[in-house]
Amino acid sequence: QAQSHSTKTESISRRRIKRSLYNTLMLYCPPMSDSAKKSVKKASSCRASTRSSRSKNPYASLERVLKYRFRKKIYLQRALAHSSWVNERHIGPPVRESYERLEFLGDAIVDFAISDLAFRSHPDWTEGDLSKLRGDLAGAPSLAECARAVKLDEFAHIGSGEEKAEGRKREALAADLFEAVTAAIYVDGGLEEALRFVARFFKKKISAFKITELDRNNYKSRLQEFLQAFGYPAPSYRLEKESGPPHHRIFTSSVC
Repeated sequence: QAQSHSTKTESISRRRIKRSLYNTLMLYCPPMSDSAKKSVKKASSCRASTRSSRSKNPYASLERVLKYRFRKKIYLQRALAHSSWVNERHIGPPVRESYERLEFLGDAIVDFAISDLAFRSHPDWTEGDLSKLRGDLAGAPSLAECARAVKLDEFAHIGSGEEKAEGRKREALAADLFEAVTAAIYVDGGLEEALRFVARFFKKKISAFKITELDRNNYKSRLQEFLQAFGYPAPSYRLEKESGPPHHRIFTSSVC
């Protein structure tokens, strides 16, 4: 009985201590109002949403390589969407379309960016020289090299048929991706951001370009010079086929 009485007394003492601590806390830390509780709940929800969106961003590593963070990820997703991928999945909004429209816009932006860099870097070059430089650097081989440097071809969304045909390795696809992503940056962040992106790849290259290098990829001129050196007439060409989208045609010709 004495032990039972002692246990009961200890239990009462603990309850009194807890009550005393609670009263002290309430004195110095009054309960939050309903509005305060709502604010705390909203802040917690926002933090959770931010953590969730970060973890669900499939392009986070690509954005780090691009050194540009998209405000609207849909522009980047669309810039990486090949028509085969869109057609196979019958994708609707917000993707809805392949990168072709962005590629059309990006083609003009890349041309302008390279022209601007060339104009400022070589004030003594003629219009013809500047055109040759732009033609060399804005061609598919050059743009494909830039695209692969930031792994755009690895992030591209392409259909299973195109994948089996090794379309991901095609130079034309890589070049298209570079132009499309350039346009996506322009639409999302403005012209300055797009020009900065292109300059990352071409500014040093254009500054170091020598005028003697201009005709190295102009195969028609080189062939004509070769034939003339041996007394042959200038060559003529026959168009064999056309391919590519309407705004970016690829012509295959043969020498007659």
